[in-house]
Amino acid sequence: MTSRRGLSPNVVTAIAVLGLLGAMAFLMSAVDRQDAQLAQLSTNNDALRSQVQSQGETPVAPPAKTVTGKTGSDGEIGLTGAAGRPPTADEVREQVAAYCGVRLDCRGQSGATSTVPGPVGAEGPTGPASTVPGQAGGDGQDGTDGADGTDGAAGATGPTSTTPGPRGESPASWTFTDATGTQQECTRTEPYDPAAPTYECAAQPTGDTP
Repeated sequence: MTSRRGLSPNVVTAIAVLGLLGAMAFLMSAVDRQDAQLAQLSTNNDALRSQVQSQGETPVAPPAKTVTGKTGSDGEIGLTGAAGRPPTADEVREQVAAYCGVRLDCRGQSGATSTVPGPVGAEGPTGPASTVPGQAGGDGQDGTDGADGTDGAAGATGPTSTTPGPRGESPASWTFTDATGTQQECTRTEPYDPAAPTYECAAQPTGDTP
């Protein structure tokens, strides 16, 4: 006696998947054909409008570009791109120079003290000389301290100093956008050397994390 066995579940699943794939391929092919037909109809419509207008008539059919469907919903947000490369040494130097160019407290290292004296000021006028010498008197008693006099007039402005002022503190951090459009953040490293500060720069992530 021969027993009859039905198809296994795996075979049935495979047949269903193949059928679904075939249906999807057919629908995609039909959509492509419809898109091609619509494009051809749009071209023919515009050509017919041009012929009617060239004969001085007003076409009834609107231009193909004005016949549009409804706007579809927004797509999903894409994945966050890979982090950009770190800045080069030249890019860091350029950014430090640009940053210090707009800050008055970002100066270079102080130079050596000048050993050349400043210019001699102009000689003041000589007072009038007395022609009658006075008689030397004896020493008198010390008098009591007099009241404080009023403040004298302000003196003339002295010569400009040639010695630079103290060096300002370097910035702790800043951000900039490099040539690839990636935003970089530079942070001062430790230990901090006021005479030669160093920085580490790293690209900042952009977009939403998936």
